[in-house]
Amino acid sequence: MTQTMDDIMSQMTLNKEVDQECQSEMTSTLRQQQSHYLARYNQQWHQVATMVSMTTRGITSYYQTFDDVIKPAGKLIDFITLLPYEMTSAILEKLTLRDLLECINVSREWHMRILNTPSLWHEITITDDQYPLIPMLTRIGEHIRKYMLYNCGQKIIGGSLNMMFYRCMSNVKTLVWENCLCDDINILDALQYLNGSLTELILYADQDHLYSPPHYLAILRVCPNLKRLSVSLPHSHMALLDDPPVLPRNNNLELTHLNWTTGSFLTQEDIHPLLLACPKLRYLQLGCFAGVMNLLFKPGGENSSQLRYLSIDSVAESCEPDLDYWDDDDYEQDSKMYIAPSEQQSFLRALSLHCTDASSWNIIKVVLSQEKNVLEKLTVYHDYDGFDAGHLIQNFRGNLLNFYGGDGWTDCAELDATLISHEDVSDSDHSTPTTPTSLTSISYPRLWHIHATYNLTDKEDDIAALIIALRNNTRSNKLSASSHRITRLRLAKVPAYGEIILPLLLELPSLQAIKLEQCLFYTEMLIQFAKQLASRKRDISPLNYLGFDSVHGLTDDVIMELANVPGLKKIKLSQCDYITDKSICHLVNQSVLSSSSNLEDLDLFQCKQVTWDTINHVQDILDEKRYYSGC
Repeated sequence: MTQTMDDIMSQMTLNKEVDQECQSEMTSTLRQQQSHYLARYNQQWHQVATMVSMTTRGITSYYQTFDDVIKPAGKLIDFITLLPYEMTSAILEKLTLRDLLECINVSREWHMRILNTPSLWHEITITDDQYPLIPMLTRIGEHIRKYMLYNCGQKIIGGSLNMMFYRCMSNVKTLVWENCLCDDINILDALQYLNGSLTELILYADQDHLYSPPHYLAILRVCPNLKRLSVSLPHSHMALLDDPPVLPRNNNLELTHLNWTTGSFLTQEDIHPLLLACPKLRYLQLGCFAGVMNLLFKPGGENSSQLRYLSIDSVAESCEPDLDYWDDDDYEQDSKMYIAPSEQQSFLRALSLHCTDASSWNIIKVVLSQEKNVLEKLTVYHDYDGFDAGHLIQNFRGNLLNFYGGDGWTDCAELDATLISHEDVSDSDHSTPTTPTSLTSISYPRLWHIHATYNLTDKEDDIAALIIALRNNTRSNKLSASSHRITRLRLAKVPAYGEIILPLLLELPSLQAIKLEQCLFYTEMLIQFAKQLASRKRDISPLNYLGFDSVHGLTDDVIMELANVPGLKKIKLSQCDYITDKSICHLVNQSVLSSSSNLEDLDLFQCKQVTWDTINHVQDILDEKRYYSGC
């Protein structure tokens, strides 16, 4: 028994020695392999490691600062001191005004860094619950460029006026009063205190915040350096003055933009002194205007050639400025254009007028008849029997033509059209005093748009007359002088059944896209319309897009006829409740079988009787068709 135990112990010792030798041999082998791989890739990674070290050198310094100074002391990280200026500014810009003013008192470093970041204080908005912040504005008032008072009472207004009086905000350029309960004296006091720096004044109030704004002549008298004045108070009445201030002629006031809409009516006699005293006026928008503004359109009239934007409205509804032109300050190009002494030149870019009688209609015709004009946008609200849409379409040479029938504010039938016109421009239009006049001309296409509305109570004849005006002077192929092509047309809420309008659409040979929205048409008229589209002449431009949105009368029979329309690439059906899977499948299958079909896209949206299985089936077929057509 004893020998047996000794043998066992000897065997175990021998096994242990063998294991140690194996382990030592394996360790040696692994170390050799590790050295081999390190030697192999050392040269490849040496350059990368060097670049990483150089890149992180700056970041390492921040970690060293944290490990050596902040961490041993158990302090929090002061990101204001450690982070770069740009990152600190981005963080502080997320804070509110109250938070920023509290951060100033944290430490001297925070105080200096925050106050020396002017972008934080360029625009300040004060509300009615922030009166404790008013005295603190003395610290940052010199940095404020735009000061806004929103829904404030007399307490906030009084505190703000004190800050202005003591010259704590001497660099404010824009002052905004929105829905503030105040009077005209408060506004005039603010203008007087900020006279040295203020260039823009904006007054706005809804029907729940009514107050009387100062007279515009009083505003300009107190603050002659004002360049922009926007008053949108359609429910308030302008303060009446017993002795209105007189602005002398050629007073050289700096005003360039004026938007004035109040509940008080203005006349041409009220605006005349303003035009005399403001030779730099470029933007003029007047609401609640009574009468006709023919003073500006007489040869040699006041500011007749300086205005770029003119909007005269008889109601006080559209009181917001047109930002496309309100923010446009680039008039240098116009001032460099050469004008012959014998020519009548107008730089008017946008015009909006009410056409209610022969006098206002004649003004519109005079503007369009000028040999040289740069009118880009024309908006006409017409309620005059002599109004001629065809005359506007034929003579307008801008980019956007709007005319609204009736009051223009109620629910109306709409027409939108995109046109391409042909323009002949002679080299003499670009001549200068030092260059001779050339007799050659340059021809180029011009893309422009028309938007028109009519009352829903009107008959189909009114919209039909407009489509006829669009049809006149059209050319299917090459454009000639005084011609245009209609490429896209949209009709919405047409108060008729399509007996007149749908056949007229077929007379527009260049039409490439048609969209019908919320129209009530006879099914028979739609079927006949689809059949005539399919039988159009080959030399006529093919219809590429056809859209129906909530069109009553659109059934399966109409959709099946659309399968035969050549060149039709996209069809959009939205909220068409009478369409079923049957017509959709027929339309798609026919597009695959017919060689003349070009259908590539079928957009279905909220069609109640079309199932999801059919929609997926249609999508798979069209995807497969596009795949093989691209091979």
